[in-house]
Amino acid sequence: IITFNQAAVTILEEDIIEISVFGYEDSAGDLIDNGAEIFIDLMVDHLGKALADLDLDSIYETKRWNKDPISLPVDKDISFEEIFRTLEQTVRAYLGTDKNNKIGLKYFEEIPPSDSVYIRDHQIKDYSENKDHKTLYKTINVKYNENLQTQEWEEKSASDNNIERKFGINTPKDIFVYSLAPYHAEELAYQILDLVNKPDINFTIPGLIYGKKPGDIVKLSRDRFFNLAGSADEISFRLLKV
Repeated sequence: IITFNQAAVTILEEDIIEISVFGYEDSAGDLIDNGAEIFIDLMVDHLGKALADLDLDSIYETKRWNKDPISLPVDKDISFEEIFRTLEQTVRAYLGTDKNNKIGLKYFEEIPPSDSVYIRDHQIKDYSENKDHKTLYKTINVKYNENLQTQEWEEKSASDNNIERKFGINTPKDIFVYSLAPYHAEELAYQILDLVNKPDINFTIPGLIYGKKPGDIVKLSRDRFFNLAGSADEISFRLLKV
């Protein structure tokens, strides 16, 4: 509800009023324009969660890695499932729960953490590598900074000509995000292109990754020619399913 001071302005029935809205403010009066802070606002103010229900450590770690401002319109008839999926794509994080079942937003780490699990090649069984051609894309188009009046999006793209050369695939994929900055959208396009075209690795191992969750990074290290750090030919894997 917007209330006008009629002593200051006269408004007639036929008048058209344009209002610029920048977003919500937090308790300190600062604009909420960061993905992690918006996630908290959605959970608390729209879904009725308490702060005690949230894994704030993971959420603020995501904020530390991704401070770019975004804009999430809430005046559309969009399901929360779609909103959260788009938010995940925007901030390169994913929803999950910690060991206490608190809801968090975990950032897609690029660098393996210091406590990464090492898997030796002799511990791996039933190793296979494949990639469904239906999930290969030559081009990723990131749609960002939607104009709410015209419902038009700006666009940044990233392409890999090797996909068409090797597999005869020139399929594009559109990704919609809440980003405002062109550099952020362009960076996302290249990151997503690299991610979706990676092969899927499947293997069976003993309980070395007990407690790990999808999205975590583990390392595969060969058993011979160790260096001073005790490993050689390391390869990092991101867990998709456990």
